[in-house]
Amino acid sequence: MVDLDHLLKSPRKRKLPEYRVLGCVMTHSRTQWCYGICKPRDGLGACGRLSPHMLKGRTQMAIARYNARMKAQEDRS
Repeated sequence: MVDLDHLLKSPRKRKLPEYRVLGCVMTHSRTQWCYGICKPRDGLGACGRLSPHMLKGRTQMAIARYNARMKAQEDRS
């Protein structure tokens, strides 16, 4: 016989530690993710965390390099 009593109990809610939760300056909520609505300065959001909406992936970096190269060629012409 299989004991399934542990599945029927309600799960415990765990609080996140204070150091993992920063308050968002824009929305005044205390979340562990970024809503991406602030304007990042030097890669940091208004809350002081790294802003994920500022980070660029490999494809975005390649597009930016290509656009910079095309602009430089236009300026030479």
